[in-house]
Amino acid sequence: MAEFAHYQCPEVQLADLDTEAELIFPEIYAQLALEPSSRRHAIWWLSIDNSPAFASVRGWLEGRHGEVSAGGLPRALVRDVRARRLRRRLRADSRVQHYFQSEYARRVIANRVGAGGSMLTDYVAQAPVPAPPERASTVAYNPRKGGRFVARLARRMPDVTFVPLENMTPVEMATTLSASTIYLDAGHHPGRDRIPREARLAGCVIIVARRGSAANDTDVPLPQQYKFSYGRKTDELRVLIRDCLSRPAVHAARQDSYTSVIRAQRGAFQDEVRKAFGP
Repeated sequence: MAEFAHYQCPEVQLADLDTEAELIFPEIYAQLALEPSSRRHAIWWLSIDNSPAFASVRGWLEGRHGEVSAGGLPRALVRDVRARRLRRRLRADSRVQHYFQSEYARRVIANRVGAGGSMLTDYVAQAPVPAPPERASTVAYNPRKGGRFVARLARRMPDVTFVPLENMTPVEMATTLSASTIYLDAGHHPGRDRIPREARLAGCVIIVARRGSAANDTDVPLPQQYKFSYGRKTDELRVLIRDCLSRPAVHAARQDSYTSVIRAQRGAFQDEVRKAFGP
Protein backbone atom coordinates (compact mmCIF):
# COMPACT_ATOMS: atom_id res chain seq x y z
CA MET A 1 0.00 0.00 0.00
CA ALA A 2 1.24 3.46 -0.89
CA GLU A 3 0.85 4.85 2.64
CA PHE A 4 3.33 2.24 3.94
CA ALA A 5 5.85 2.56 1.10
CA HIS A 6 8.30 4.48 3.30
CA TYR A 7 8.88 1.31 5.36
CA GLN A 8 10.52 -0.22 2.25
CA CYS A 9 9.07 -3.70 2.76
CA PRO A 10 8.44 -5.30 -0.64
CA GLU A 11 5.66 -7.84 -1.09
CA VAL A 12 6.77 -11.41 -1.82
CA GLN A 13 5.04 -14.74 -2.36
CA LEU A 14 5.49 -17.39 0.31
CA ALA A 15 6.75 -19.85 -2.30
CA ASP A 16 9.56 -17.45 -3.23
CA LEU A 17 10.94 -17.21 0.31
CA ASP A 18 14.06 -19.06 1.36
CA THR A 19 13.27 -22.03 3.60
CA GLU A 20 15.37 -20.42 6.31
CA ALA A 21 13.23 -17.28 6.32
CA GLU A 22 11.29 -16.52 9.48
CA LEU A 23 7.54 -16.01 9.05
CA ILE A 24 6.23 -13.23 11.26
CA PHE A 25 2.49 -13.10 11.93
CA PRO A 26 0.68 -10.05 13.35
CA GLU A 27 -1.11 -10.55 16.64
CA ILE A 28 -4.53 -10.97 15.00
CA TYR A 29 -3.22 -14.17 13.35
CA ALA A 30 -1.35 -15.48 16.39
CA GLN A 31 -2.95 -18.89 15.97
CA LEU A 32 -1.29 -19.32 12.56
CA ALA A 33 2.14 -19.09 14.16
CA LEU A 34 1.30 -22.29 16.05
CA GLU A 35 0.57 -24.33 12.93
CA PRO A 36 3.08 -27.13 12.11
CA SER A 37 5.74 -25.89 9.69
CA SER A 38 9.33 -26.48 8.69
CA ARG A 39 9.89 -22.72 8.85
CA ARG A 40 10.55 -20.60 11.91
CA HIS A 41 7.48 -18.73 13.12
CA ALA A 42 7.15 -15.54 15.13
CA ILE A 43 4.39 -13.24 16.36
CA TRP A 44 4.67 -9.47 16.23
CA TRP A 45 2.49 -8.19 19.05
CA LEU A 46 1.29 -4.86 17.70
CA SER A 47 -2.15 -3.97 19.08
CA ILE A 48 -2.06 -6.82 21.57
CA ASP A 49 -5.60 -6.37 22.90
CA ASN A 50 -6.89 -7.03 19.37
CA SER A 51 -5.39 -10.52 19.32
CA PRO A 52 -7.80 -13.47 19.72
CA ALA A 53 -5.52 -14.50 22.61
CA PHE A 54 -6.78 -11.46 24.52
CA ALA A 55 -10.10 -10.81 22.76
CA SER A 56 -12.11 -11.25 25.96
CA VAL A 57 -10.17 -8.37 27.52
CA ARG A 58 -10.93 -6.14 24.55
CA GLY A 59 -14.63 -7.01 24.71
CA TRP A 60 -14.84 -5.80 28.31
CA LEU A 61 -12.83 -2.68 27.54
CA GLU A 62 -15.20 -1.77 24.72
CA GLY A 63 -18.34 -2.57 26.70
CA ARG A 64 -19.40 -5.47 24.46
CA HIS A 65 -19.74 -8.04 27.25
CA GLY A 66 -23.54 -8.13 26.94
CA GLU A 67 -23.64 -9.39 23.34
CA VAL A 68 -25.00 -12.87 22.63
CA SER A 69 -23.57 -15.27 20.04
CA ALA A 70 -25.57 -17.17 17.40
CA GLY A 71 -25.50 -20.21 19.70
CA GLY A 72 -27.14 -18.28 22.51
CA LEU A 73 -24.00 -17.98 24.65
CA PRO A 74 -22.64 -14.61 25.75
CA ARG A 75 -20.01 -13.54 23.22
CA ALA A 76 -17.70 -12.54 26.06
CA LEU A 77 -17.78 -16.13 27.34
CA VAL A 78 -17.08 -17.56 23.88
CA ARG A 79 -14.19 -15.13 23.36
CA ASP A 80 -12.82 -15.91 26.81
CA VAL A 81 -12.83 -19.68 26.24
CA ARG A 82 -11.10 -19.31 22.87
CA ALA A 83 -8.59 -16.84 24.30
CA ARG A 84 -7.70 -19.12 27.21
CA ARG A 85 -7.24 -22.03 24.81
CA LEU A 86 -4.94 -19.99 22.55
CA ARG A 87 -2.89 -18.72 25.48
CA ARG A 88 -2.40 -22.31 26.69
CA ARG A 89 -1.10 -23.25 23.24
CA LEU A 90 1.24 -20.25 23.24
CA ARG A 91 2.61 -21.20 26.67
CA ALA A 92 3.20 -24.76 25.48
CA ASP A 93 5.00 -23.84 22.25
CA SER A 94 8.51 -22.54 22.95
CA ARG A 95 9.43 -22.59 19.24
CA VAL A 96 7.54 -19.37 18.52
CA GLN A 97 9.58 -16.16 18.72
CA HIS A 98 7.90 -13.03 20.09
CA TYR A 99 8.42 -9.42 18.99
CA PHE A 100 6.85 -6.51 20.87
CA GLN A 101 5.70 -3.20 19.42
CA SER A 102 5.22 -1.82 22.92
CA GLU A 103 6.43 -2.27 26.47
CA TYR A 104 2.78 -2.91 27.30
CA ALA A 105 2.74 -5.93 24.97
CA ARG A 106 6.02 -7.21 26.40
CA ARG A 107 4.61 -7.10 29.93
CA VAL A 108 1.33 -8.78 28.92
CA ILE A 109 3.11 -11.67 27.20
CA ALA A 110 5.53 -12.06 30.10
CA ASN A 111 2.70 -12.12 32.65
CA ARG A 112 0.00 -14.01 30.73
CA VAL A 113 2.05 -16.33 28.50
CA GLY A 114 5.33 -16.56 30.38
CA ALA A 115 7.43 -15.78 27.32
CA GLY A 116 10.11 -13.27 26.49
CA GLY A 117 11.26 -11.86 23.19
CA SER A 118 12.65 -8.80 21.46
CA MET A 119 11.42 -5.24 21.14
CA LEU A 120 10.40 -4.35 17.58
CA THR A 121 8.56 -1.07 17.87
CA ASP A 122 7.81 1.32 14.98
CA TYR A 123 7.84 5.00 14.10
CA VAL A 124 5.49 7.52 12.56
CA ALA A 125 5.99 9.64 9.47
CA GLN A 126 3.95 12.82 9.43
CA ALA A 127 2.41 13.99 6.17
CA PRO A 128 3.88 17.41 5.25
CA VAL A 129 1.34 20.22 5.50
CA PRO A 130 1.66 24.02 5.50
CA ALA A 131 1.59 25.54 8.97
CA PRO A 132 -1.80 27.09 9.78
CA PRO A 133 -1.82 30.87 10.35
CA GLU A 134 -3.28 30.31 13.82
CA ARG A 135 -4.38 27.30 15.84
CA ALA A 136 -8.05 27.01 16.68
CA SER A 137 -9.15 26.40 20.27
CA THR A 138 -10.36 22.94 19.35
CA VAL A 139 -10.02 19.42 20.72
CA ALA A 140 -9.35 16.78 18.07
CA TYR A 141 -10.23 13.17 18.86
CA ASN A 142 -10.70 9.79 17.19
CA PRO A 143 -14.34 8.61 17.56
CA ARG A 144 -13.11 5.01 17.45
CA LYS A 145 -10.98 5.59 20.54
CA GLY A 146 -13.35 6.09 23.44
CA GLY A 147 -15.86 7.94 21.28
CA ARG A 148 -18.79 7.50 23.67
CA PHE A 149 -16.73 8.86 26.56
CA VAL A 150 -15.68 11.90 24.51
CA ALA A 151 -19.28 12.50 23.39
CA ARG A 152 -20.37 12.54 27.04
CA LEU A 153 -17.50 14.89 27.87
CA ALA A 154 -18.40 17.22 24.99
CA ARG A 155 -21.96 17.52 26.30
CA ARG A 156 -20.49 18.81 29.57
CA MET A 157 -18.42 21.39 27.66
CA PRO A 158 -20.82 22.92 25.11
CA ASP A 159 -18.59 25.97 24.62
CA VAL A 160 -15.63 23.87 23.42
CA THR A 161 -15.38 22.56 19.85
CA PHE A 162 -14.55 18.85 19.55
CA VAL A 163 -13.36 17.81 16.08
CA PRO A 164 -13.76 14.11 15.14
CA LEU A 165 -10.93 12.63 13.06
CA GLU A 166 -12.83 10.41 10.67
CA ASN A 167 -13.07 9.80 6.92
CA MET A 168 -9.86 11.77 6.31
CA THR A 169 -6.87 11.25 4.05
CA PRO A 170 -3.42 11.36 5.73
CA VAL A 171 -2.97 14.94 4.51
CA GLU A 172 -6.42 15.97 5.80
CA MET A 173 -5.62 14.34 9.14
CA ALA A 174 -2.29 16.15 9.41
CA THR A 175 -3.92 19.46 8.41
CA THR A 176 -6.63 19.08 11.05
CA LEU A 177 -4.12 18.19 13.76
CA SER A 178 -1.91 21.13 12.80
CA ALA A 179 -4.87 23.45 13.27
CA SER A 180 -6.01 21.95 16.60
CA THR A 181 -4.80 22.79 20.10
CA ILE A 182 -5.44 19.45 21.83
CA TYR A 183 -5.54 15.82 20.79
CA LEU A 184 -7.60 13.78 23.26
CA ASP A 185 -7.32 9.98 23.17
CA ALA A 186 -9.77 8.13 25.43
CA GLY A 187 -9.12 4.74 23.85
CA HIS A 188 -7.77 1.61 25.48
CA HIS A 189 -4.32 1.95 23.85
CA PRO A 190 -3.66 -1.64 22.72
CA GLY A 191 -0.17 -0.64 21.57
CA ARG A 192 1.91 2.45 20.82
CA ASP A 193 -0.87 4.22 18.95
CA ARG A 194 0.01 6.26 15.90
CA ILE A 195 -2.28 9.30 16.13
CA PRO A 196 -1.09 10.63 19.52
CA ARG A 197 2.46 10.67 18.17
CA GLU A 198 1.43 12.31 14.89
CA ALA A 199 -0.59 14.87 16.84
CA ARG A 200 2.38 15.77 19.05
CA LEU A 201 4.57 16.22 15.97
CA ALA A 202 1.83 18.47 14.59
CA GLY A 203 2.05 20.63 17.72
CA CYS A 204 -1.01 19.44 19.64
CA VAL A 205 -1.05 19.12 23.40
CA ILE A 206 -1.68 15.42 24.07
CA ILE A 207 -4.08 14.13 26.70
CA VAL A 208 -4.59 10.36 27.01
CA ALA A 209 -6.51 7.88 29.12
CA ARG A 210 -4.25 6.02 31.54
CA ARG A 211 -4.98 2.64 29.97
CA GLY A 212 -3.03 -0.01 28.09
CA SER A 213 0.25 1.27 26.69
CA ALA A 214 -0.54 4.81 27.89
CA ALA A 215 -0.44 3.62 31.49
CA ASN A 216 3.34 3.22 31.44
CA ASP A 217 6.03 5.83 30.89
CA THR A 218 8.04 3.81 28.39
CA ASP A 219 5.42 3.71 25.63
CA VAL A 220 3.84 7.10 26.31
CA PRO A 221 6.36 9.22 28.27
CA LEU A 222 4.04 12.12 28.99
CA PRO A 223 3.98 13.99 32.31
CA GLN A 224 1.36 12.33 34.53
CA GLN A 225 -0.88 15.40 34.54
CA TYR A 226 -1.76 14.63 30.90
CA LYS A 227 -2.95 11.11 31.70
CA PHE A 228 -6.45 10.85 33.12
CA SER A 229 -8.13 7.96 34.90
CA TYR A 230 -10.97 6.55 32.85
CA GLY A 231 -14.35 6.81 34.54
CA ARG A 232 -17.60 8.69 34.72
CA LYS A 233 -16.24 11.69 36.63
CA THR A 234 -14.64 14.22 34.31
CA ASP A 235 -14.19 17.27 36.53
CA GLU A 236 -10.38 17.22 36.60
CA LEU A 237 -10.18 16.41 32.89
CA ARG A 238 -12.42 19.34 32.01
CA VAL A 239 -10.26 21.67 34.10
CA LEU A 240 -7.14 20.39 32.31
CA ILE A 241 -8.68 20.83 28.85
CA ARG A 242 -9.71 24.41 29.60
CA ASP A 243 -6.25 25.23 30.94
CA CYS A 244 -4.58 23.73 27.86
CA LEU A 245 -6.85 25.77 25.60
CA SER A 246 -6.09 28.98 27.50
CA ARG A 247 -2.31 28.36 27.80
CA PRO A 248 -1.37 26.08 24.90
CA ALA A 249 2.27 27.20 24.64
CA VAL A 250 2.89 26.43 28.31
CA HIS A 251 1.47 22.93 28.07
CA ALA A 252 3.10 22.18 24.71
CA ALA A 253 6.50 23.07 26.18
CA ARG A 254 5.94 20.55 28.97
CA GLN A 255 5.63 17.86 26.31
CA ASP A 256 8.83 18.69 24.45
CA SER A 257 10.59 15.62 25.86
CA TYR A 258 7.81 13.42 24.44
CA THR A 259 8.36 15.06 21.06
CA SER A 260 12.07 14.23 21.24
CA VAL A 261 11.27 10.59 22.02
CA ILE A 262 8.94 10.37 19.02
CA ARG A 263 11.55 11.88 16.70
CA ALA A 264 14.12 9.33 17.91
CA GLN A 265 11.86 6.32 17.30
CA ARG A 266 12.91 5.78 13.70
CA GLY A 267 16.54 5.32 14.74
CA ALA A 268 15.49 3.12 17.65
CA PHE A 269 13.42 0.94 15.33
CA GLN A 270 16.31 0.52 12.91
CA ASP A 271 18.54 -0.54 15.81
CA GLU A 272 15.92 -3.07 16.91
CA VAL A 273 15.66 -4.52 13.40
CA ARG A 274 19.44 -4.95 13.21
CA LYS A 275 19.52 -6.55 16.64
CA ALA A 276 16.67 -8.95 15.83
CA PHE A 277 17.61 -9.91 12.27
CA GLY A 278 21.23 -8.90 11.76
CA PRO A 279 22.75 -6.30 9.39
